[in-house]
Amino acid sequence: MNRKFRLAVVLVSTMLGSNTLLAACATAPDSATEEQPGTLTAALVATGSDGATYRFPPNTRLSIWSMQSEGFTDSLSLSADSSSVAAMTLPPGRYRAELDFRPGYLIRIRDHVETAVTATPLDLMPIRFEIGSGLTTSIALGFFVEGLNDLKFETGRLEVTAAVIASQADAFGSAQVRGSLHVTDVADAPEASTRLAPLAMTTGETHDLSLTLSTMHTWHLGAEHGVCADVRVDGVGDPSAAASGFTRRMDQVMGTWLNLCITDTGADDLLTLNGIKVGEAPEAQRAYLPGTYNVAVYLRGQTGLDLLNGTSFRQSLLETPTLIRDASFTHQLTNDSYERLTHFDADFAEVTLKIAP
Repeated sequence: MNRKFRLAVVLVSTMLGSNTLLAACATAPDSATEEQPGTLTAALVATGSDGATYRFPPNTRLSIWSMQSEGFTDSLSLSADSSSVAAMTLPPGRYRAELDFRPGYLIRIRDHVETAVTATPLDLMPIRFEIGSGLTTSIALGFFVEGLNDLKFETGRLEVTAAVIASQADAFGSAQVRGSLHVTDVADAPEASTRLAPLAMTTGETHDLSLTLSTMHTWHLGAEHGVCADVRVDGVGDPSAAASGFTRRMDQVMGTWLNLCITDTGADDLLTLNGIKVGEAPEAQRAYLPGTYNVAVYLRGQTGLDLLNGTSFRQSLLETPTLIRDASFTHQLTNDSYERLTHFDADFAEVTLKIAP
């Protein structure tokens, strides 16, 4: 299998202190004084897991606008010379900053040789931050860089440092979700219940759920402190199982691209699997489901594992069947106007996830 890797380099100046706003952190002065200007800092270099040093290319700047003083603008050069940190003095207040990264690359330095490597910013712009009287505020900037192989979320420990986030992009080959579910709720639109009789289900039913997932994509940073991978449903259930409302609904999920995410929630990380398929119903169902429909599925539960612990993502722990606790599942069918036709909710008596590299 071809394996691709991505690195997210976070350039950050870490100071002791409190008073945070978004990606900025601030350091309080030694004593209370009258209002003074504050300082904005940003690190200019970082060390990757490959041992190389990364810095910004020439003409990289951070443009800054005041959110309180109309017409106030400034900019901070991020092009490193002999410095490792850029700093500027600003009046106290609220600001927004936008990265001017038209070069589109970072400079990698290894064995005194400089190489330009393509980089993609991962921060949503503009970044909002606050300068307090006499405080030092730091800004974090993140990038994806191809070529590194470790998923590492390290934060700086020194007073001024550069932190590196490396996103493991070792695309796993497949995954299996297997479990036994108990239907807790079924709701059908009154005008559709007769037409959709082949999809009929009732509260209290139990079924075996089996999803075979595949991906050629890599793990990537997701929202809310998580990592995600795009997976496709390549198999549902047992082909020899008797047809029922449940099996027909699962047939609708075939070929759907879902988002598989692990969210850092401490020692018991959250797993979610969800997505929507838009298109025609399976051929055997088009007599009562003509036209285009939307099929949505959502599974969530707790892994009981610290898979993403703030410094690393341990995919290997998922390479044996992992019991997902407190898990639930939802399937919903809507028409092309997103009006709900039918849906069901279920809890799992037991469900496992297993990833194959």
